[in-house]
Amino acid sequence: ETITLLKKNDSLLIDNLIWDSQKFLTESTELLVLCSTEYDIGDYIMDFDKFKKIKLNEESTDNGN
Repeated sequence: ETITLLKKNDSLLIDNLIWDSQKFLTESTELLVLCSTEYDIGDYIMDFDKFKKIKLNEESTDNGN
């Protein structure tokens, strides 16, 4: 799914365990991130295959399997 934010007041919530990326339309594009904790690179999964395994495991746990 692709979501394009064009207006200055557009926003998007990206919840936990959502694989995402950002593409900027111009060099002057700005991105504001609000979060409840300080940035820690260890909180992020950088490998998509590892992400898929974690996501699959969480989904099977949520379904009672």
